[in-house]
Amino acid sequence: WGKIERCSFVFDPPYGRNAWTSEDGLDVFLGAMSSARKMCLDGTVCTMLPSNPDALDGPISDKLQVMGLDWGEMKEKIAECGWHVHSAIPVRVHKSLSRLVVLCHPSD
Repeated sequence: WGKIERCSFVFDPPYGRNAWTSEDGLDVFLGAMSSARKMCLDGTVCTMLPSNPDALDGPISDKLQVMGLDWGEMKEKIAECGWHVHSAIPVRVHKSLSRLVVLCHPSD
């Protein structure tokens, strides 16, 4: 694909419990985030990350479980890929799962 300008990347990782509790799923997601940043220096990312349904109860805590990590740790990993989390909005999937719709902008 090469370098492109003003693009948006949309990722919808699998949300089944086994799909995101292993390091493999996290590595694939973070690899995609890093690749997107290299391809488009002024782009945006929108993704839906599986999370604990506690996200629906109020302000999102850095302790909320997102893809098997604390949200604070996940934001740090996203930042290491060159992105800044601009917003995170919880969406109910079913009784035991919600997803965070996460919008990221370049960190610089």
